[in-house]
Amino acid sequence: MARALAKLTRLFLILLLLDVIACAPIGGSLLSNRLNLITIATALLTAFPDEFGDDEFIQHGSREGKPHNKRTRRSVSSIFCEQGSHCVRRAYRMHERSFWKLLFILQPHMKTKKKRNEPRGAPNGFISPAARLSSSLRYFAGGRPDDIALVHGISHSAVFESVWEIVDAVNGCPELEIKFPEDHTVQKQIAAGFKKNSKANFNNVVGAIDGMMVWTEKPQLRDCENATVGPKKFFCGRKKKFGLNMQGVCDHEGRFLDIAIGHPASTGDYLCFKTSSLYDSLENAEGFLAPGLILFGDNAYVNTTYMATPFKAVKSGDKDDYNFYHSQVSHLISTVAFSFAINACGLCFLGSDQDRVCFWDVC
Repeated sequence: MARALAKLTRLFLILLLLDVIACAPIGGSLLSNRLNLITIATALLTAFPDEFGDDEFIQHGSREGKPHNKRTRRSVSSIFCEQGSHCVRRAYRMHERSFWKLLFILQPHMKTKKKRNEPRGAPNGFISPAARLSSSLRYFAGGRPDDIALVHGISHSAVFESVWEIVDAVNGCPELEIKFPEDHTVQKQIAAGFKKNSKANFNNVVGAIDGMMVWTEKPQLRDCENATVGPKKFFCGRKKKFGLNMQGVCDHEGRFLDIAIGHPASTGDYLCFKTSSLYDSLENAEGFLAPGLILFGDNAYVNTTYMATPFKAVKSGDKDDYNFYHSQVSHLISTVAFSFAINACGLCFLGSDQDRVCFWDVC
């Protein structure tokens, strides 16, 4: 109230001064001079609002001094009840029981970051961990932030805050860590699964490996400085997009066993693989793989004692037959694992803040 009175007093003094100066009928009538006064005063208020203390024109989009938007928080259970099991599976890319299982795993690792100068308390109530996970999964599945915010009764910015909170929780959760199994018993179980799915009865496959470009926005100069490479290195000439090269290994069911993202999109698959921790284990760790087990990869890789690649420049005969059955196994990662990560679960590279990447491997 005192602030408004100060504005009115200041405006009154300015108008009184202009009235004394501009309204004396020297060259025109008193009425015309007063009309000129109104025009001058309006122009001054519009052109220089900061000089007259009108903060409403200055703070575009600022919510300082304004009441909070009233929102009604909705429970995830009520959303699931309205959608039904079929629509929940389609909207969240997982069944309802998988959602609650994932929440149980992630909740100990979820830490909401407090904003600077944020007052204590929440006018509309605190956002529950279930709502944060629900809004994040809907965003990963391709939902619009505006619609997600409306459904859950949260703000537009809270959707993105929830996304980053879930990304950090996933990356900090040991139970969701994607790590190649070192247990020989588990490796033999994977090989048995590949044998069951392979028409050629390959019984020595412990994983299928391939590379994929994770599409991103063009990196900023500060991001390039942190990566010690120029922006052109992130551009893939074949796909005409900016991104990162992701190396992935999957099992017979298309589940990721290992993931490595350490190079821009222009880097070849073999170089990315050669600088990965999996390569170091295969080369230097004695007995890392069970005897006789190998990885299956395409011709971007090199044929070694732990890697089987197709024969080159063959069009018929036994070698061509081998290439055909080899492709059925090696292409499993590109046709199943990568496709599932992108289309079904939402493989997202979000921004460039510490190169945080989120993968979903829970069902």
